[in-house]
Amino acid sequence: MTNSSSLSKAIFAGTAAFVLSLVSIAAALLGWPLVAVGCSAAAALAGAATILFVRAARRSIDEAIALCRDISRGDFESRIVVVTAGGKLGILHHVLNEMVDRIDAYVRETTAAMSAVRNHKYFRHILPDGLDGGFLAGAEVINEAMTVLSGRIGDVNASTTHFEEAIDEVVNSMSIQVDRMKDLSASAESVARETNGKATAVAAAAEEATTNLQIVAESAAGLANSSGAIQSKVGESADIARRAVDHVHSADRIIRGLDEATGRIGEVLEIINAIAEQTNLLALNATIEAARAGEAGKGFAVVASEVKALAGQTAKATGEISTHIGNVQSATRQTVEAMETIGDTIEAIGSLTAEVVDTISQQGLATEEIANNVEQAFAGASEVTENIHGVTAHSEETRSIAGDVLHTSSKLAEQAHLLTDEVRRYLLALRHGPLDRRLGEDPTYAGPDRRDDEDDPMAAPGDNPRQAA
Repeated sequence: MTNSSSLSKAIFAGTAAFVLSLVSIAAALLGWPLVAVGCSAAAALAGAATILFVRAARRSIDEAIALCRDISRGDFESRIVVVTAGGKLGILHHVLNEMVDRIDAYVRETTAAMSAVRNHKYFRHILPDGLDGGFLAGAEVINEAMTVLSGRIGDVNASTTHFEEAIDEVVNSMSIQVDRMKDLSASAESVARETNGKATAVAAAAEEATTNLQIVAESAAGLANSSGAIQSKVGESADIARRAVDHVHSADRIIRGLDEATGRIGEVLEIINAIAEQTNLLALNATIEAARAGEAGKGFAVVASEVKALAGQTAKATGEISTHIGNVQSATRQTVEAMETIGDTIEAIGSLTAEVVDTISQQGLATEEIANNVEQAFAGASEVTENIHGVTAHSEETRSIAGDVLHTSSKLAEQAHLLTDEVRRYLLALRHGPLDRRLGEDPTYAGPDRRDDEDDPMAAPGDNPRQAA
């Protein structure tokens, strides 16, 4: 009876009061006044107890209703602190407290986990201890979502790091290229300015070269004409040399005939000399015989003496003639050798003259080609002069463009620095925002035992489910 609820007690007391009232009425009708009075008093007490029990039951129900209203308003710290009701109402109070404890624990865990997510910390999961049914399923889904989110954030963080490195590399490369572009633009502007000055000088030189080439063209034409005249004269000289060679050959044949004739004269002189010697010998024999004959041979001796004298003179004359003939033969041989040398020389002159004719002919062709080339060079020089004037204009335009490129590269360098600053600010904000996974100071985080009252500063007194009465 002591474990019954107030409502059960009220029902029992009300039933007892009703029964006692009936008994009291019956006793009164039966003439039992004492019984009737006693039953009436007992019925009154039972009625009073019924009222008290009903009020107690109503108070218990009001406490349960108030707790449910607090829960409906989101107040999960509300509890039925003192459970005085027994029976079903007491069980209801304990079940309500346990239900609120579980809801409060789930909400606190979820709030703590989501607060950590809000602070960009994804290590704070919901502990599934003490959670059942939908609470456990919800906690597992949230924990899995946080794990997936943490992994994706890690991937994004890695991608962001790679992006930062790539951006740094691109910006550094851009800065290097911009600096190089600035240097090249400055160099191009300087070169364009220098090219403009040199092009002006080259234009003047080209004009002068054009004039000189015109003079050279006229001189080349005159040289071609002179080469033709020289070729004609050298041809005539070659003809004369050929005729001289022919005359030398004729003279050589004549002199060789003269040499042969002097040779034959020498042979005749030798015969004459031999005859003179024989005659001298005969004259000597005749003189000897005349001397032997005495007076009779005196006349013959005189004749022999004269013959001997004539033979001696003949021998002497023959010797002188032989000497002169030898000199003539020697001179003839020297003349033959000289004529041969002259012939060879004239032939060489003829050969050289022919070569000179060929060379002059080739020179004439080369001179004509030179004249044509000079004319083409003159035309090319004129075109070069025009092109140089065009180069001067283009170099001035190039210098202007180089100045524009230099200005643009400076602006590009400024934009590159601005881009670098913006990217760094963005990455800094990103790392201190959603990608910040570092463990920070969290006064609401108490570690694995955060659901214990003594370790969890967020827990209010009496919030622990294990303290539910």
